[in-house]
Amino acid sequence: MTNLLKYPISLKYLYSKDENKGVNLVLSKGSLTVILGSENSGKKILCKKIAGIDSTIPGEVLYFGKNIHEIKNQNLLLYIPSSNLFFENRTIIENLVILGEFSNIPLKIIERRIKKISPSYGLENIKNLKLLKLPKSIKSILILCLIEIVLPEIVIISAQDFYGDQLKEEFFFKRLIYLKNLGLTIIIATQRFSNIDNSDNIILLSESKPIFIGNHTNIAKINNPKDIELMLLKKIEESYERIKIN
Repeated sequence: MTNLLKYPISLKYLYSKDENKGVNLVLSKGSLTVILGSENSGKKILCKKIAGIDSTIPGEVLYFGKNIHEIKNQNLLLYIPSSNLFFENRTIIENLVILGEFSNIPLKIIERRIKKISPSYGLENIKNLKLLKLPKSIKSILILCLIEIVLPEIVIISAQDFYGDQLKEEFFFKRLIYLKNLGLTIIIATQRFSNIDNSDNIILLSESKPIFIGNHTNIAKINNPKDIELMLLKKIEESYERIKIN
């Protein structure tokens, strides 16, 4: 029997009354899980379920073997609903301080961590500028900054928008890999297949139903990453065909 206390998250997510139909997944410490699907496929709802916000989905989410509301650790979870979390009429520094304090991080620690990470994110010359004066893609960078300031055990990113900035997107996922290697358990929702390359777990959704669940072992068996994309696309097509028949 699996000792759930060894793992940050144990997820049992059902999409029908049949207990065999759903996601039954244990997420390890220092892992990156990608929830993949098109718009309105149920990604955000599943993220809310995992974060303990949405109870409409049947199933169970345990954090170290316990219900999230039983855990007193204030630094357990950071839930980021979207890149619109930030205030455009505030500066970068103000945003990070406000959201850091909202996450129960003392001001002195926030200031020290901002100083430490600023060179990595190129913030030295822009940290006192308001967001409305900066490219919108800066918000994706601020998501990473906030994670490094709070340093929670678990991060759930429900949605993010790079506004067409490919460099920001590539940097974003490279930095997520760095953060998971620090021991953070990261879950992120995305529409882009290219973002699964370095994931440890994939949950592919269609019409709010999981149609593929894979992990690092499954991915390693496929030599060409393009094969993964074709396989997942085929799964989506098959799910649509079943919907038409029914």
